[in-house]
Formats: sequence, C-alpha cells, structure tokens
Amino acid sequence: MRKLMRMLVANGCPRSNVGKVLSLVAAHFGVKIGVASRRTVSRVVLEGYIASKMQIGFEIGQAPGMHCGSQADQTLSIPLQR
Repeated sequence: MRKLMRMLVANGCPRSNVGKVLSLVAAHFGVKIGVASRRTVSRVVLEGYIASKMQIGFEIGQAPGMHCGSQADQTLSIPLQR
C-alpha cells in the first residue's frame, strides 16, 4: 500500500484523494480497507524519501570509488579510502 501511495502522489494524484482511490480499487477486488488521510499519505511519502536517502548513503559506503560528472567538460573520480 505504501508503494502505491507514493506512486499515486508521484503521478499527480492529490494527497487528499489517495486514500479514496486506494479504497475504491480495493473495494473493486472485494477487499475492505479504511481510507488513509492526507496526513498519513504525506508521512508515507516522507518516509520513502528518507529511506531513499539512507539507501544512497549505504550504496556510496559500499562502493570502492565514485565518479561524479555533469554537463561540464570536467569529471571527477574519487577513490574512497577505508
């Protein structure tokens, strides 16, 4: 459900309508769920953002090095020392 909430918000569904949409879809399949409030949806989206930042930090910590580039002419390679 949390992933669906984040996907609906990312695709433009207002947070105040996400709970209603999920409830209607679940009812279509014969499953009864409560309606998530706008506040609950906002917290789920924030939780996903924080989890993604933690994942990036973990991945950088596991990498032997990192290559940073942009549209500029120069790139920067950084070997990570442990």
